[in-house]
This record gives sequence, structure tokens and C-alpha cells, in this order.
Amino acid sequence: MSPKQHAETLPTDLSLMRETAQILLGPDAAPDVLPPSADELDTLTRTLRGHLELLAPEVEQAAWRLDKESVPRYCALACVEEVRGKLRAQPSPRPHRATQRPLTR
Repeated sequence: MSPKQHAETLPTDLSLMRETAQILLGPDAAPDVLPPSADELDTLTRTLRGHLELLAPEVEQAAWRLDKESVPRYCALACVEEVRGKLRAQPSPRPHRATQRPLTR
């Protein structure tokens, strides 16, 4: 089964996605919480990438149903392409850059 076919069979759990994102974003909101360890960061990164792989096709399908001249449709499709570009990008192998997103040109 291809990743796309697999993603199409899984339900989208927005609550779980929000909880996972909050784990990563939490240290900014609560300074007394330690940032994730390298192993935790790797797990979070893989989990969040999986969430994006599930959401992108859903957002794209919803956008295609909007009016052809719709600004929300244009924005949603642009965002889906941005996400797909980010998913194709690989993080820097240098440890001090592990939490930074790769630069795109």
C-alpha cells in the first residue's frame, strides 16, 4: 500500500494533532518546561510530518470543491504546495541545527 493510499484509509484525529503540536510549541508558552530531548524531537518531527501527510490531501480536496475564483481556494492550494515542499526537504544533519527548518530557495 502506498503512503497516499495508507493516508486515505486513516481517520484524521485533529485533537491528537493539536496535542502533538503543543508538546513542541509548549516550551515557548511555558518557560519552566524543558525542550524535548534529541530522541523526543526526532519522534515529534516524524509524528508531525505524518500529520501533515494526512492533512495535505484533505485540505487539497476541500479546496478543489471551492469556487474556481475563490481566494480561500487559491490560498489553501498554495499552502498545500508549501507543505509538500517542506515534506520533501531534509533537516540539517548538524545537531545544533536540528530544530531549525531547512532553508528553501
